[in-house]
Amino acid sequence: MSAQSTGFTRQMKSEMTKMRTDSVGNSVLLLTFLGSVAWGVFNAYITIAYQDPTEAATNPRVPAGGLAQIGFSGLMVWSVLVLLNSKTKGFWNMRVLVQPRRSVLSIATLVHLTAWSVVFAVVTVLVSTVAAVVVVEMLGHDSSSLIGTPGEVGTVLVQMVGFAVGVTWFTAGWALICNNIGYAISVVVFWPFVGEGMFPSEGSLAWLREFLPFVNALAWYQGDKELQLPWPAPMGLVYFLLLSLILAVVGVWLRRKETLDLSS
Repeated sequence: MSAQSTGFTRQMKSEMTKMRTDSVGNSVLLLTFLGSVAWGVFNAYITIAYQDPTEAATNPRVPAGGLAQIGFSGLMVWSVLVLLNSKTKGFWNMRVLVQPRRSVLSIATLVHLTAWSVVFAVVTVLVSTVAAVVVVEMLGHDSSSLIGTPGEVGTVLVQMVGFAVGVTWFTAGWALICNNIGYAISVVVFWPFVGEGMFPSEGSLAWLREFLPFVNALAWYQGDKELQLPWPAPMGLVYFLLLSLILAVVGVWLRRKETLDLSS
């Protein structure tokens, strides 16, 4: 057990070392962060500047909209690159020589991605909220409706962190299953934006939408009362996390006996 623990710890340190030298992945993460904050600030300004004052309501979800609309797509691309880019550069072979158990390598990378996705979600929500308040106030509008109570802000953080973790596991699963950067990015970006939208919302097959992963993940955040889920909206996020975790486990299992790529 101690040897396995030491091997896992060594791989976690290897992930941090790899991240410091991954200029492409870090650039994607930085651009995703900046784009999420900018979009969140834009959403906040549009909401405050053009909403009906008589219907104004506390809505701390508005600044976090950039993370939901842009940030998670960037996290998907970044996760695929972290998982598969090392193989194309030959780093995978070196890591396998140090740690022959492929599952340990995949799990270490998955834990690394999960931890950073949580940090990314929390920092993005907080920075977006502060930036939105500053910009809205500078432009002469009242920003009090963007702040909310500690409980409301905490709820948004829980929603965004849960969604970030689920997105990371979902992406990791498909990346490990596809084992190809191009295919994996195509699948994880296509599915939430196009794939689930192709399911009918009316008719005999409308019930299928109730079990789609991203529909469930967003139900609590969006407060969509028209969507009749088989469970309360917060449980939709739990359902999304469970499906994503299963997908990640399948991906790790499929990679457990992968051989060295001697062509790298």
